[in-house]
Amino acid sequence: RAKYSDSQNKDFVVLTGSMASIKEDDKIPVYIHNLRQELRQTGILDANYCFTQDYIFNSISQAACVVCGGSRNGYKVWR
Repeated sequence: RAKYSDSQNKDFVVLTGSMASIKEDDKIPVYIHNLRQELRQTGILDANYCFTQDYIFNSISQAACVVCGGSRNGYKVWR
């Protein structure tokens, strides 16, 4: 579950209760792996990889990569 934010920046919001994949692709980009780790450490993603609060991503593709656990085209994932 996600939506575009109301700002002009094309931010993309993944909503509370949305689930991310626990598994990561073998070739996950380092910055996506690090962001997923940061979201876990701060409690935004719980132990089951469920979003505990709305989270604003910089782009639709960044959101897709974090939720899917690897490189993804956000426009294809969020159809």
